[in-house]
Amino acid sequence: MPILGLDTDNDTVFMNESIQGWCAIHHITFTRSRPYHKNDQAWVEQKNGSVVRKLVGYRRYEGLEALQILEKLYTASRLFVNLLQPSFKLISKERRGAKVIKHYDKPVTPCQRLLADARVSNAIKTQLSTLQASLDPIDLLARMRHCQQQLLDLSQEDQVEGVIQPDARLGDFLASLKDAWQFGTVKEATRPLRTWRTRADPFAATAREVTALFENAMGRTSRDLFEMLCAEHPGLYLPGQLRTFERQRKRWRAAKADALILGASAVAAE
Repeated sequence: MPILGLDTDNDTVFMNESIQGWCAIHHITFTRSRPYHKNDQAWVEQKNGSVVRKLVGYRRYEGLEALQILEKLYTASRLFVNLLQPSFKLISKERRGAKVIKHYDKPVTPCQRLLADARVSNAIKTQLSTLQASLDPIDLLARMRHCQQQLLDLSQEDQVEGVIQPDARLGDFLASLKDAWQFGTVKEATRPLRTWRTRADPFAATAREVTALFENAMGRTSRDLFEMLCAEHPGLYLPGQLRTFERQRKRWRAAKADALILGASAVAAE
């Protein structure tokens, strides 16, 4: 697909004569963000958080060896994210007073969105379909996990007062990436996240039924599942407990995702 435009940060590293000249030769619209307004690059920054940081965290990697490992990691993750990983896309926003309601389309992969676009030629669609059919998601995840282990081993070679830091488990490193943004870097995490409950679980008495609802009705909304649970147990739950039910479902989904990405053995070890 041809490049129509290029948007960069307002920095001399990106804003230079070489890039401007290249864009002018190839008739590419070149724009930059305003000074001190990083939200101008909202779409780019969003992918930095949802893709880049979740893959490599906030550690600093230097040198040719780290570059080669990152190239292998991004080669595998590019195929996995763009051709195999479904994602939501924002369609519209609706403001009701102080509340903003966002409407999303059905989650599909970026590749599926291209295949459904009439502007994409049939030759490109055939090429994408062939590539997508040839991919093995388990193999891609294994390659990504191997590269992450190499990055972890490389970062652990940093010496502190002449003593080499001990290696950490890959499962711990991958699990820490989800919360690394709260601390700025994985190494600088000083305050552990609270993992205990401060109140009794209101759904403990119906835990098996709740889990069965999550398993068997994944396409339904949390409100629908909560209403089904209330209908089966009249008077046991109040409408105000819907938010607690949604958080319960969110934790269940996170556990399922960890089991898929990290493997069942790594999640069980935690």
